[in-house]
Amino acid sequence: RDELFLGCVDKAPYPVMIHDADGRIELINRVWAELTGFGPGDVATVDEWKAKVVPASRREVPLDGSECEIRTRWGTFLNWSFSYLPYGRFADGRAVTMLCAVDTTARRRAERARQDNADRFSALAEVSPIGIVIAREGTVLYCNGAAERLLGLPPRLSSGLLSAEWLQTLSEGAAAALVPVFGSGARRAGPFPVDAEPIRWVEAVAKTVEAAAGDMEVITLLDATDRVLAEERERARRETLIQTEKLASLGILVAGVAHEINNPNYTISINADIIADAWRSVSPIVERELSGTPNDLVGGMEWGEARTQIPLLLSGIAAA
Repeated sequence: RDELFLGCVDKAPYPVMIHDADGRIELINRVWAELTGFGPGDVATVDEWKAKVVPASRREVPLDGSECEIRTRWGTFLNWSFSYLPYGRFADGRAVTMLCAVDTTARRRAERARQDNADRFSALAEVSPIGIVIAREGTVLYCNGAAERLLGLPPRLSSGLLSAEWLQTLSEGAAAALVPVFGSGARRAGPFPVDAEPIRWVEAVAKTVEAAAGDMEVITLLDATDRVLAEERERARRETLIQTEKLASLGILVAGVAHEINNPNYTISINADIIADAWRSVSPIVERELSGTPNDLVGGMEWGEARTQIPLLLSGIAAA
């Protein structure tokens, strides 16, 4: 019966050690030996095994219910979680205890890797000039210093707040712009103004990131003040240029109109002098011919009126 039991334990797919009440090892199964490098012929008691693989600070701690790092024969390290399972007694009356182990190395390494990644991300995010806000399921998980400075928030206020509460801490313009982003209704917002002196313009870009604990919304915030002000200056410059071009075009048009008007005026002015000279020569002849009939028409006027009005008209044309 004992041999059958030990044979089954030896073939178990997880690490098992069997010892008696005095700590004398009866069996180290194959998986235990393969993982640690210490088999049945290498150690005689549990204390000897602990002296080889368990750190000195943990050797006095009972293994049952504990988890610790152990050192293999080859100098590598494993994380094992231990538990005792009383089995009964051997045929010779000795109490039998099964020490079972669960290899948690992969899980611990994954946890350390996640923590290392989180630490690296936090370190990089805190020195980043780009604002970063992370939210999941309506709660703000993280807000770096750049985001707090861009939005005018007190340090360390954001983490743990509900998204709705966090948005209420922002200026009215910033909150109105970011509400659709937190609601996954938009992937981009802004540039929007932040109430500060001098005024600052911020642009937000959102991205959904898949994670084991649930999808996260990562919102990056960029300071767009320089770009917005440059665009405003460029817009003002273009408007000024357009007005200048309009004035220049108007000046050319006016000059052209004035030129077109001055040409006939000049011709009329010169011809008016010639006609005035001709009138002075002709008027005595007309006077003799019409002296007896002052009511005869000359140019639609009676001669009595024409003899005084025509010189005045000619002098007016020449003066203009």
